[in-house]
Amino acid sequence: TRPDAAITIEGDTLNHPAWHTIARAASAAAPVHLRCGPLTQPEQIDLLRSANPAIISIDLISLSPQTFASLRPDLLASLGPDAHAKTQRLFESLVNGLPIDPAAQVRTPWVVPRLVRRDATYADIDTFFDNTMHTLSWAIIEPLDRPAPAERIQPLAIPTLAQQRASVEEIHIAPGLQHEAHP
Repeated sequence: TRPDAAITIEGDTLNHPAWHTIARAASAAAPVHLRCGPLTQPEQIDLLRSANPAIISIDLISLSPQTFASLRPDLLASLGPDAHAKTQRLFESLVNGLPIDPAAQVRTPWVVPRLVRRDATYADIDTFFDNTMHTLSWAIIEPLDRPAPAERIQPLAIPTLAQQRASVEEIHIAPGLQHEAHP
């Protein structure tokens, strides 16, 4: 394995038919970070654990059921009116079911909740950060991934140095097994 490298698997990770096989194979080469959307099925918890990732980051979408419903009407339609509560319970089940590493005093693999900073979630940011830092010791507040004309909050430009570093450190695998350097 390569302790000086990490592999991040992102996108619609849990809905890809081969995600588990890819993650298990990748974890033999380097630590794996699985970036996932909200958990929607109890079976996903055991699959995530057995994929042997070093980090699992989960997009919580929102702390508010109303905002969750407005941002993810697809999940409201497929999971029902209590979609937000279901995804929150599944996230909590994932976290609570993980062992605590006695040396580091943290649950392993690391489970990191994510929230996108946007107009609809702006009121959630402080509570999200305080709660997740208190319970898990880390949280990710992400920028929008692309400009959204209707949003007051917009993504910031990526600094030139960060763009240059990403161009030599990141490889994105596209459909058809073609690879491309990060822009």
